[in-house]
Amino acid sequence: MLGIAVLISAGSCNQEESISEIIDESLSSSVCQYALMTDVLRDMPDQLPRTLDGEGRLITVKSDWWTSGFFREAFGIFMSLPGIPGLKMTL
Repeated sequence: MLGIAVLISAGSCNQEESISEIIDESLSSSVCQYALMTDVLRDMPDQLPRTLDGEGRLITVKSDWWTSGFFREAFGIFMSLPGIPGLKMTL
């Protein structure tokens, strides 16, 4: 296990990507995923995303399930960030 961690850290030291580029790419990917989820959920107003099953299908829950707040909170964070065009249009 330690050997794997050392290999991963050694490999990451050679990366040319800056931390801000990594954050930007991750944020962009997350926003894209949220936009896709809102499109899927558009016809299911009483459902929120919970997880994906083994085949990649979206598993949903009603708003009273404890995990339902994560989607809303993250969505609110994304909407408050500058430079995230289009996400508000998917609501």
